[in-house]
Amino acid sequence: MVAPRTIIEDPLFFHSFAGVLSILIPEFKTDVRRLVTQLSSQAETLCVPYEILVLDDASGEHWLELNTSILQLKNCFIIANDTNCGRAATRNKLARKAKYNYLIFLDADVQIQSPEFLKNYLNLFSEERDQVFYGSCIYPPQKPVDEIYLLHWMYGTKIENPNLNIRQKNPYRTFHTVNFAVKNSIILKFPFDENIRNYGHEDYVWACLLKQHGIAIIHIDNPVVHEGIYSTRQFLRNTVSAVRNSIKIHKSNKGLIQTKLTKLADYIYLLRLHQLCLFLYKKLEKTMIRNLRGRNPNLWSLQIFKLGIYLRFWSKS
Repeated sequence: MVAPRTIIEDPLFFHSFAGVLSILIPEFKTDVRRLVTQLSSQAETLCVPYEILVLDDASGEHWLELNTSILQLKNCFIIANDTNCGRAATRNKLARKAKYNYLIFLDADVQIQSPEFLKNYLNLFSEERDQVFYGSCIYPPQKPVDEIYLLHWMYGTKIENPNLNIRQKNPYRTFHTVNFAVKNSIILKFPFDENIRNYGHEDYVWACLLKQHGIAIIHIDNPVVHEGIYSTRQFLRNTVSAVRNSIKIHKSNKGLIQTKLTKLADYIYLLRLHQLCLFLYKKLEKTMIRNLRGRNPNLWSLQIFKLGIYLRFWSKS
Protein backbone atom coordinates (compact mmCIF):
# COMPACT_ATOMS: atom_id res chain seq x y z
CA MET A 1 0.00 0.00 0.00
CA VAL A 2 1.32 3.43 -0.92
CA ALA A 3 1.75 5.70 2.08
CA PRO A 4 -0.36 8.88 1.93
CA ARG A 5 1.56 12.03 1.08
CA THR A 6 1.13 15.21 3.02
CA ILE A 7 -0.44 18.31 1.49
CA ILE A 8 2.33 20.63 0.31
CA GLU A 9 1.40 24.29 0.72
CA ASP A 10 4.27 25.96 -1.15
CA PRO A 11 6.78 23.34 -2.27
CA LEU A 12 9.95 23.97 -4.23
CA PHE A 13 8.63 21.12 -6.32
CA PHE A 14 6.35 23.54 -8.14
CA HIS A 15 9.01 25.90 -9.52
CA SER A 16 8.46 26.40 -13.27
CA PHE A 17 10.71 24.86 -15.84
CA ALA A 18 10.19 23.32 -19.25
CA GLY A 19 8.88 19.79 -19.11
CA VAL A 20 5.70 18.31 -20.42
CA LEU A 21 2.24 18.23 -18.82
CA SER A 22 0.56 19.84 -15.83
CA ILE A 23 -3.13 18.99 -15.36
CA LEU A 24 -4.67 21.74 -13.24
CA ILE A 25 -8.01 21.56 -11.43
CA PRO A 26 -9.48 24.50 -9.50
CA GLU A 27 -11.86 23.05 -6.93
CA PHE A 28 -14.51 24.42 -4.57
CA LYS A 29 -16.67 22.06 -2.52
CA THR A 30 -16.42 19.27 -5.11
CA ASP A 31 -15.35 15.62 -4.87
CA VAL A 32 -12.52 15.28 -7.41
CA ARG A 33 -11.41 11.74 -6.55
CA ARG A 34 -13.01 10.01 -9.54
CA LEU A 35 -11.83 12.68 -11.98
CA VAL A 36 -8.25 12.60 -10.72
CA THR A 37 -8.21 8.80 -10.81
CA GLN A 38 -9.35 8.85 -14.44
CA LEU A 39 -6.67 11.39 -15.36
CA SER A 40 -3.97 9.53 -13.45
CA SER A 41 -4.74 6.27 -15.27
CA GLN A 42 -4.48 8.00 -18.65
CA ALA A 43 -1.37 9.97 -17.76
CA GLU A 44 0.48 6.82 -16.70
CA THR A 45 0.07 5.40 -20.20
CA LEU A 46 1.64 8.43 -21.91
CA CYS A 47 5.21 7.82 -20.74
CA VAL A 48 5.86 11.56 -20.32
CA PRO A 49 6.53 13.67 -17.22
CA TYR A 50 3.27 14.92 -15.72
CA GLU A 51 1.60 16.20 -12.59
CA ILE A 52 -2.02 16.56 -11.50
CA LEU A 53 -2.48 19.57 -9.23
CA VAL A 54 -5.73 20.41 -7.45
CA LEU A 55 -6.17 23.82 -5.82
CA ASP A 56 -8.94 23.95 -3.23
CA ASP A 57 -10.41 27.46 -2.98
CA ALA A 58 -11.07 27.45 0.78
CA SER A 59 -13.86 24.84 0.68
CA GLY A 60 -13.36 23.87 4.31
CA GLU A 61 -11.89 20.89 6.14
CA HIS A 62 -14.55 18.41 5.01
CA TRP A 63 -13.75 18.80 1.31
CA LEU A 64 -10.01 19.00 1.83
CA GLU A 65 -9.98 15.78 3.85
CA LEU A 66 -12.25 14.05 1.33
CA ASN A 67 -9.99 14.88 -1.61
CA THR A 68 -6.72 14.19 0.20
CA SER A 69 -6.92 10.54 -0.88
CA ILE A 70 -5.69 11.60 -4.35
CA LEU A 71 -2.27 12.02 -2.75
CA GLN A 72 -1.92 8.25 -2.85
CA LEU A 73 -1.80 8.45 -6.65
CA LYS A 74 1.50 9.02 -8.41
CA ASN A 75 2.32 12.66 -9.22
CA CYS A 76 -0.95 13.94 -7.73
CA PHE A 77 -0.97 16.92 -5.38
CA ILE A 78 -3.45 19.14 -3.59
CA ILE A 79 -2.91 22.62 -2.22
CA ALA A 80 -5.38 25.02 -0.63
CA ASN A 81 -6.14 28.71 -0.47
CA ASP A 82 -6.53 30.11 3.05
CA THR A 83 -9.39 32.33 1.88
CA ASN A 84 -11.75 32.09 -1.07
CA CYS A 85 -10.07 33.86 -3.99
CA GLY A 86 -12.50 33.21 -6.85
CA ARG A 87 -12.24 31.42 -10.16
CA ALA A 88 -9.88 33.81 -11.95
CA ALA A 89 -7.32 34.11 -9.15
CA THR A 90 -7.38 30.37 -8.52
CA ARG A 91 -6.56 29.57 -12.15
CA ASN A 92 -3.77 32.13 -12.17
CA LYS A 93 -2.28 30.59 -9.03
CA LEU A 94 -2.42 27.13 -10.56
CA ALA A 95 -0.50 28.38 -13.59
CA ARG A 96 2.16 29.89 -11.33
CA LYS A 97 2.47 26.68 -9.33
CA ALA A 98 2.59 24.42 -12.39
CA LYS A 99 5.83 22.51 -12.83
CA TYR A 100 5.57 21.92 -16.57
CA ASN A 101 5.09 24.07 -19.65
CA TYR A 102 1.95 22.50 -21.16
CA LEU A 103 -1.20 23.01 -19.11
CA ILE A 104 -4.62 21.39 -19.23
CA PHE A 105 -7.26 23.14 -17.13
CA LEU A 106 -10.38 21.24 -16.11
CA ASP A 107 -13.35 22.18 -13.97
CA ALA A 108 -13.67 19.98 -10.91
CA ASP A 109 -17.19 18.78 -11.69
CA VAL A 110 -16.43 17.02 -14.99
CA GLN A 111 -15.64 13.44 -15.94
CA ILE A 112 -13.45 12.14 -18.74
CA GLN A 113 -15.24 10.58 -21.70
CA SER A 114 -12.50 9.53 -24.13
CA PRO A 115 -9.65 7.12 -23.24
CA GLU A 116 -7.53 9.28 -25.58
CA PHE A 117 -8.41 12.56 -23.84
CA LEU A 118 -4.91 13.57 -22.70
CA LYS A 119 -3.24 12.21 -25.82
CA ASN A 120 -5.58 14.28 -28.01
CA TYR A 121 -4.30 17.46 -26.37
CA LEU A 122 -0.64 16.46 -26.30
CA ASN A 123 -0.66 15.82 -30.03
CA LEU A 124 -1.67 19.45 -30.64
CA PHE A 125 0.91 21.33 -28.59
CA SER A 126 3.63 23.19 -30.47
CA GLU A 127 6.62 25.17 -29.22
CA GLU A 128 6.46 27.40 -32.29
CA ARG A 129 2.83 28.54 -32.04
CA ASP A 130 1.01 30.39 -29.29
CA GLN A 131 -2.45 28.84 -29.28
CA VAL A 132 -5.17 27.86 -26.85
CA PHE A 133 -7.16 24.66 -27.44
CA TYR A 134 -10.74 24.28 -26.27
CA GLY A 135 -12.16 20.77 -26.09
CA SER A 136 -15.70 21.74 -25.00
CA CYS A 137 -18.05 19.75 -22.79
CA ILE A 138 -21.25 17.79 -23.06
CA TYR A 139 -23.99 17.12 -20.53
CA PRO A 140 -25.33 13.70 -19.55
CA PRO A 141 -27.85 12.60 -22.21
CA GLN A 142 -30.40 11.47 -19.64
CA LYS A 143 -32.95 14.08 -18.60
CA PRO A 144 -32.71 14.70 -14.83
CA VAL A 145 -35.32 12.82 -12.83
CA ASP A 146 -35.65 15.70 -10.38
CA GLU A 147 -37.11 18.78 -12.08
CA ILE A 148 -35.09 21.17 -9.90
CA TYR A 149 -32.07 20.34 -12.11
CA LEU A 150 -33.92 20.55 -15.42
CA LEU A 151 -33.25 24.18 -16.36
CA HIS A 152 -29.46 23.95 -16.10
CA TRP A 153 -29.45 20.64 -17.98
CA MET A 154 -31.59 22.10 -20.80
CA TYR A 155 -29.43 25.22 -21.04
CA GLY A 156 -26.26 23.14 -21.07
CA THR A 157 -27.46 20.72 -23.74
CA LYS A 158 -29.14 23.24 -26.05
CA ILE A 159 -27.26 26.55 -25.68
CA GLU A 160 -24.08 26.54 -23.61
CA ASN A 161 -21.88 24.36 -25.82
CA PRO A 162 -22.84 24.37 -29.51
CA ASN A 163 -21.39 21.89 -31.98
CA LEU A 164 -17.86 22.14 -33.35
CA ASN A 165 -18.85 23.90 -36.59
CA ILE A 166 -20.60 26.71 -34.73
CA ARG A 167 -17.76 27.03 -32.22
CA GLN A 168 -15.18 27.30 -34.99
CA LYS A 169 -17.11 30.21 -36.53
CA ASN A 170 -17.14 32.07 -33.19
CA PRO A 171 -13.98 30.82 -31.44
CA TYR A 172 -13.69 33.54 -28.80
CA ARG A 173 -17.38 33.95 -28.02
CA THR A 174 -17.91 30.21 -27.48
CA PHE A 175 -14.82 29.59 -25.33
CA HIS A 176 -15.28 28.41 -21.74
CA THR A 177 -12.77 27.45 -19.08
CA VAL A 178 -14.34 24.06 -18.35
CA ASN A 179 -11.80 22.17 -20.50
CA PHE A 180 -8.90 23.87 -22.27
CA ALA A 181 -5.18 23.52 -22.91
CA VAL A 182 -2.60 26.29 -23.05
CA LYS A 183 1.15 26.85 -22.78
CA ASN A 184 2.21 28.17 -19.41
CA SER A 185 3.94 31.16 -20.98
CA ILE A 186 0.64 32.41 -22.42
CA ILE A 187 -1.34 32.38 -19.20
CA LEU A 188 1.53 33.89 -17.22
CA LYS A 189 1.78 36.74 -19.73
CA PHE A 190 -1.99 37.14 -20.04
CA PRO A 191 -3.53 36.08 -16.72
CA PHE A 192 -7.23 36.00 -15.93
CA ASP A 193 -8.67 39.26 -14.61
CA GLU A 194 -8.73 38.82 -10.84
CA ASN A 195 -11.05 41.80 -10.42
CA ILE A 196 -13.82 39.44 -11.55
CA ARG A 197 -14.43 37.57 -8.32
CA ASN A 198 -18.06 36.53 -8.60
CA TYR A 199 -19.53 33.98 -11.01
CA GLY A 200 -19.61 34.81 -14.70
CA HIS A 201 -17.73 36.05 -17.78
CA GLU A 202 -14.12 35.80 -16.60
CA ASP A 203 -13.66 33.27 -19.41
CA TYR A 204 -15.01 35.62 -22.10
CA VAL A 205 -12.91 38.54 -20.85
CA TRP A 206 -9.81 36.33 -21.06
CA ALA A 207 -10.78 35.18 -24.56
CA CYS A 208 -11.12 38.82 -25.63
CA LEU A 209 -7.66 39.53 -24.19
CA LEU A 210 -6.21 36.70 -26.26
CA LYS A 211 -7.95 38.02 -29.36
CA GLN A 212 -6.52 41.50 -28.81
CA HIS A 213 -3.00 40.01 -28.76
CA GLY A 214 -3.45 37.74 -31.76
CA ILE A 215 -3.53 34.43 -29.88
CA ALA A 216 -5.82 31.94 -31.59
CA ILE A 217 -8.33 29.76 -29.77
CA ILE A 218 -8.55 26.47 -31.65
CA HIS A 219 -11.75 24.50 -31.11
CA ILE A 220 -11.49 20.73 -31.20
CA ASP A 221 -13.75 17.78 -30.46
CA ASN A 222 -12.32 16.54 -27.16
CA PRO A 223 -15.17 17.00 -24.68
CA VAL A 224 -15.53 16.21 -21.03
CA VAL A 225 -18.86 15.33 -19.43
CA HIS A 226 -20.20 18.12 -17.23
CA GLU A 227 -21.84 16.33 -14.31
CA GLY A 228 -22.08 19.29 -11.92
CA ILE A 229 -25.64 20.40 -12.63
CA TYR A 230 -27.03 23.18 -10.44
CA SER A 231 -30.52 23.37 -9.03
CA THR A 232 -32.69 25.95 -10.77
CA ARG A 233 -32.51 28.20 -7.73
CA GLN A 234 -28.69 28.18 -7.78
CA PHE A 235 -28.56 28.39 -11.57
CA LEU A 236 -30.70 31.55 -11.52
CA ARG A 237 -28.48 33.01 -8.79
CA ASN A 238 -25.45 32.32 -10.98
CA THR A 239 -27.26 33.90 -13.92
CA VAL A 240 -27.89 37.08 -11.94
CA SER A 241 -24.22 37.15 -10.89
CA ALA A 242 -23.09 36.72 -14.50
CA VAL A 243 -25.43 39.49 -15.70
CA ARG A 244 -24.14 41.88 -13.02
CA ASN A 245 -20.57 41.04 -14.01
CA SER A 246 -21.39 41.76 -17.65
CA ILE A 247 -22.60 45.23 -16.64
CA LYS A 248 -19.38 45.96 -14.73
CA ILE A 249 -17.25 44.67 -17.59
CA HIS A 250 -19.24 46.60 -20.18
CA LYS A 251 -18.87 49.86 -18.27
CA SER A 252 -15.23 49.42 -17.29
CA ASN A 253 -14.22 48.57 -20.87
CA LYS A 254 -16.39 51.32 -22.40
CA GLY A 255 -18.23 48.80 -24.53
CA LEU A 256 -15.12 47.20 -26.04
CA ILE A 257 -16.15 43.79 -24.72
CA GLN A 258 -19.64 43.01 -25.97
CA THR A 259 -21.99 40.07 -25.57
CA LYS A 260 -25.32 39.48 -27.28
CA LEU A 261 -27.01 40.67 -24.10
CA THR A 262 -25.05 43.93 -23.86
CA LYS A 263 -25.62 44.65 -27.55
CA LEU A 264 -29.38 44.16 -27.17
CA ALA A 265 -29.51 46.29 -24.04
CA ASP A 266 -27.51 49.07 -25.73
CA TYR A 267 -29.96 49.03 -28.63
CA ILE A 268 -32.92 49.28 -26.25
CA TYR A 269 -31.31 52.26 -24.51
CA LEU A 270 -30.53 53.86 -27.87
CA LEU A 271 -34.23 53.68 -28.78
CA ARG A 272 -35.15 54.94 -25.29
CA LEU A 273 -37.27 51.87 -24.68
CA HIS A 274 -35.53 50.74 -21.50
CA GLN A 275 -38.17 52.03 -19.08
CA LEU A 276 -40.99 50.39 -21.03
CA CYS A 277 -39.08 47.10 -21.30
CA LEU A 278 -38.26 47.13 -17.59
CA PHE A 279 -41.89 47.88 -16.72
CA LEU A 280 -43.10 44.94 -18.84
CA TYR A 281 -40.43 42.67 -17.39
CA LYS A 282 -41.50 43.43 -13.82
CA LYS A 283 -45.07 42.53 -14.75
CA LEU A 284 -43.95 39.17 -16.15
CA GLU A 285 -41.11 38.31 -13.77
CA LYS A 286 -42.98 36.08 -11.30
CA THR A 287 -44.68 34.15 -14.10
CA MET A 288 -41.36 33.58 -15.89
CA ILE A 289 -39.60 32.42 -12.75
CA ARG A 290 -42.43 29.95 -12.04
CA ASN A 291 -41.98 28.61 -15.55
CA LEU A 292 -38.20 28.32 -15.18
CA ARG A 293 -38.63 26.39 -11.93
CA GLY A 294 -41.27 24.08 -13.36
CA ARG A 295 -41.38 20.85 -15.36
CA ASN A 296 -41.23 22.52 -18.78
CA PRO A 297 -38.89 25.52 -18.54
CA ASN A 298 -38.83 27.75 -21.60
CA LEU A 299 -35.34 28.90 -22.56
CA TRP A 300 -36.79 32.05 -24.14
CA SER A 301 -38.03 32.95 -20.67
CA LEU A 302 -34.45 32.61 -19.46
CA GLN A 303 -33.24 35.08 -22.10
CA ILE A 304 -35.95 37.58 -21.12
CA PHE A 305 -35.01 37.03 -17.46
CA LYS A 306 -31.39 37.93 -18.28
CA LEU A 307 -32.44 41.08 -20.15
CA GLY A 308 -34.75 42.17 -17.35
CA ILE A 309 -32.06 41.69 -14.72
CA TYR A 310 -29.61 43.61 -16.92
CA LEU A 311 -31.96 46.59 -17.31
CA ARG A 312 -32.77 46.57 -13.59
CA PHE A 313 -29.16 46.58 -12.39
CA TRP A 314 -27.86 48.87 -15.15
CA SER A 315 -30.11 51.63 -13.83
CA LYS A 316 -28.77 51.06 -10.31
CA SER A 317 -25.07 50.83 -11.20
